[in-house]
Amino acid sequence: AMRDTGAGSGDAVTSSNSQAQSTGEEYGLKIIRTAEVYVHSDNFDEDRDAITALVQELGGYITSQHTSGTALEPGENGYGRSLSLTVRIPSDSLDAFLSQSEGVGVVQESSIYEEDVTDQYFDTERRLEGYQTQYDRILALMDKAETVDELISIESELNRIYYQIESLTGSLQSWDARVNYSTVYYNLEEVRRASPVSLTLWERMQVSLQNTWDSIVLGSQNFVVWLYGALPALGLLLVLAGVAGLTVA
Repeated sequence: AMRDTGAGSGDAVTSSNSQAQSTGEEYGLKIIRTAEVYVHSDNFDEDRDAITALVQELGGYITSQHTSGTALEPGENGYGRSLSLTVRIPSDSLDAFLSQSEGVGVVQESSIYEEDVTDQYFDTERRLEGYQTQYDRILALMDKAETVDELISIESELNRIYYQIESLTGSLQSWDARVNYSTVYYNLEEVRRASPVSLTLWERMQVSLQNTWDSIVLGSQNFVVWLYGALPALGLLLVLAGVAGLTVA
């Protein structure tokens, strides 16, 4: 469920990250951004659908999804179902995702990790260009080979260089995928009543009072259900007691 959330320290972090990302793109930096989000929800089904819709809206996709636990019964406290998502979001939409996802459930913790792979990336790119140039030069020697041994030697060297080219190309493609699409580990946990991490004394008293009242209501309901189910047995006991009394008399 989408909710209004007040401004907090998370807004400053998001703003700072946005500036850092903009600067990185301007100077051609290769930054891999990974986020983790932990959320409490008292409307699990609606919040699950809301976060899934948000991922799709921002052009992302879910790579893995796992749900565990059982739904909370009415009035039951504690924890119910738990949803774990691994999400890929376009890097330029990561800050928007984190900002808008604050309206889904109640965020308990949110963090972003950044890994700068710029040096490794461009070093690998230079090595790849060198191997490609070397491959083309050795390939040209094949037309000048005069013996079978020379051909075998040239082909062996070409195979070795080709393997290096494939390996370096794979590394660049992997980095590109992780730079262009950030990874978000999103965890949604069902609770009886979702509340912010930081509460005032009055808010804590209200939550405690409400939980106590919920427990009293649930206990009363359970007693009524037990009493209703026990009526036949109680009736039988009363009949037996009456019979026993008449027998003694």
